[in-house]
This record gives sequence, structure tokens and C-alpha cells, in this order.
Amino acid sequence: MHSVKINPSSIKLHSEQSDYYRWRTPYVANLFNAVCSELNISADSTVMDLGCGTGEVSNILANYAGKIYAIDGSSEMIALAKPKNNIQYQVVDLNSSNPRTENKVDHLFFGRSIHWFPAETLKRLAAETLKKNGKVVVCSTQWTPVGSWGVTYFDTLQNFSPPKAASKVKHDFSGQSNLGEAGFVPVKKLVARAKLTVDAQFMVHHAMSTSYGEQLTKLRTLLPAFKDELMGRLKEFDLRKEIVWEVSSWAIIYENEARSDIEKPSRRS
Repeated sequence: MHSVKINPSSIKLHSEQSDYYRWRTPYVANLFNAVCSELNISADSTVMDLGCGTGEVSNILANYAGKIYAIDGSSEMIALAKPKNNIQYQVVDLNSSNPRTENKVDHLFFGRSIHWFPAETLKRLAAETLKKNGKVVVCSTQWTPVGSWGVTYFDTLQNFSPPKAASKVKHDFSGQSNLGEAGFVPVKKLVARAKLTVDAQFMVHHAMSTSYGEQLTKLRTLLPAFKDELMGRLKEFDLRKEIVWEVSSWAIIYENEARSDIEKPSRRS
């Protein structure tokens, strides 16, 4: 394993959160079936998952590609990743170093991580690791509550959250701005949706998985009280199996703008 001992604030934030990542919003499985079909990913393909966290996307891609390089700056995240024969995990601060690979890869994937990488990093990573005609895939997944239980959940979470400081940082979760500066343009967007029923216990852990910094510290400190209040307020919804999510997963495929055979913008969706 290639290790770079650099731990900027963004990596530290995610390292602190690693124990809760298993309760983040899951991807709708059909999304990756569509993406891999679109890109003709097969057992002969090699891909890279940048900012892989605990290996969620890598483990899905392992069912399609022959080899996956899974890279993250947090050793705590990598320690929790599920091993597979065709996944090679590396701990690397990608904003300062390149992953170690035998050859350039067919495609780069960013699963809920693109906003941590500035344009200069993306340009370097593409130049050093991506084949000439390779694609960049930015993917993410979100949930919205089905029914009135969501108001109760967010109201309870707010009661246990520190006052929000004004932030001037605007994250681009699509990657379009920084990838554009790095020379890539979006050519296709794929979306998959599904409903998911969870329980009140899951929502306690999910709250931890989406909290960072001061909010995570406060929830950890007040966890027994938070758990009791949230599970108590959601009890009736839980008994009726009404804690339901509408999950929407998406992937945007990017191509190098310099490609001579790139199609007109009308193809984009």
C-alpha cells in the first residue's frame, strides 16, 4: 500500500466520520449497471475510484471491471473498506501526490468526492492516470423523506446541532466547474431512483454519517439523549413502517474537450 503522510483538514474530517459511513445514503444499484453499459466496462477494463472512502463505489465496480484502483487520503477509511481480489486500495493525498499504477486506466470515478479536488488537481490526475480517450464519471446519491416523518427527523437533528456559521464555500457536487477548467465537458447524465424503507435506529446512525466537525462532536457527546429523543419521536412512524426514503442516484459522464470526435452539446442531458 502506498502511503502519503499528509492529512489536511478535509481528510481529517472524513477520518473522524469513518465509523458511520456504512449508514450513508446508498446508491441505487441500477445506476452502475447503466454507467458500465454506457462505457462498455468489462473484465478487460481498469478503472480508478478517487476519494473512495470505505470502498462503496469500488465494490460495486468490482462486479463489472477487471481491476479497480481505490484511492483515499484517509487511512481510517481504507481500513474499513471491504477487500476484493480485483481492488487495490491505496492511501494517498490526491491533492499533493499521484496514485501508483502499472498503466493508465480506462476511466476515473468520483463518488461523492469531486468537490474536494480543485481544477489543477483534476487536470494533473487526468494527465497522469487516465488514457487518452478515457471518461470521468462523477456520481452521487441523495434521499428525500416520503411522508411527514421527515419533518420530525430534521427538527430533532436541528435541536442537537450547533449554530450554523456563515459559510462562503459553495461546493460543486457535479464537478462541472472544476472539470471544465481541467478540460472536460459533460456528455451524458444517468439517473436511477428507488424507494427504501429504514427504521428509527438507522436514522440515528445516518445522522452521524452526515455530520462533520462541530456537529459530529456534539452528536457524539449527546448521543444517548439524541438517540432517545429521535427514536421516541419516530416510534409511531417506525411501527407503521412509514420511515421511507425516495433515493435518487445520478452519474454524469465527462469527456476530454480536446477529443476530435466529441459530439455537439445537444447530446448532453
